[in-house]
Order: sequence, then C-alpha cells, then structure tokens
Amino acid sequence: MIITNDHVVVLVPRTGSTSTVERYRKVDPSAVILEQPHKHTTYKAAKQYNKPVKACLRNPTDWLISFYNAHQGLGNRMNPSMPYINAVGTIEKIHLLELYTFLSKWYFNIGVHKQMDWIGDSEIILFDEWHKDQPIHINQSKPRVTSLSPQALELAHIIWEEDYLKYNELINA
Repeated sequence: MIITNDHVVVLVPRTGSTSTVERYRKVDPSAVILEQPHKHTTYKAAKQYNKPVKACLRNPTDWLISFYNAHQGLGNRMNPSMPYINAVGTIEKIHLLELYTFLSKWYFNIGVHKQMDWIGDSEIILFDEWHKDQPIHINQSKPRVTSLSPQALELAHIIWEEDYLKYNELINA
C-alpha cells in the first residue's frame, strides 16, 4: 500500500505493483510505502486512512495468466507453485481450478482471490492506463503460458465474473 498526502494506492498482485512502488519512490518521496508484512493490501485496509483510494484493474485473463506464470516451477511451503507447463502453453480448465484453489489458500487470511476483492470501492484505473508512461519490467514473470483454453476461459468468466464485468464496463465507457 502507498499512502500519499492526498490518496492511498491499493497494490493488487500481478498488476505492476513493484513498478508502481518504484515510480512513487521517485515521483513522490514523501509517500509512505507500507511493505510489511506485505505490500499487497485491500481497499478495506486502505480506507482506514480516510483518503480517496486508487487501484489498478488488469484484464482478468492477462491477470490469471500472469499469476499462473509467476507460480510455475519449483515451489516450497512459503511459495507454492502451479503445475509446470512445458514451453509456451495453454492453461486448461483443470489448471484454472488449481489456480483458484491456490489463490483461495494463499490469500485466505485476507479473504481475496479476485481483483475486485482487493479493489473494493477504490477509484479504478485500468492497467494499460496506469502503466502507459512506464514500462513494466521490474517483477515481470517469464511468459510460459500465453492463453486460456476455451473451456478455461468460460470457467474464468464464471469464477471471476465480477472482475470481467467491471473490466468490460470500464473499457466500454
């Protein structure tokens, strides 16, 4: 979470939050960056500062693919991993269900597994707009998976319905 003189920024995982923190460190040295115990927090936690809250919403399909890519490979108890898909592949329905289970367990203590769970009633800025003037390279995952299968995409639209609805509302506004 980033606290400035006039607003608070909710940092949603896999939305360029590391790049956002670096940008605020350069642009607004007076901003307070809360990274402990974790920089990612929710609207519920941010609203306690009685300032307007901003957050970034990423295309839900891109967000899911980024999450999956970030957690593939070798994992451990503190950093669980998703099943590895060789080379560039597609997330199938079973993989998406595993990702949902992973997100539900990983973020169980704060009750989130969708972007809108993090964002709440924040002022929402779309990912491409948020990062238009700043390339995102700091914490970028290696793209092993590039798409969701049609069945996985259909399921994603059910599980992450609120994310897709809000995203589509904003891009069509």
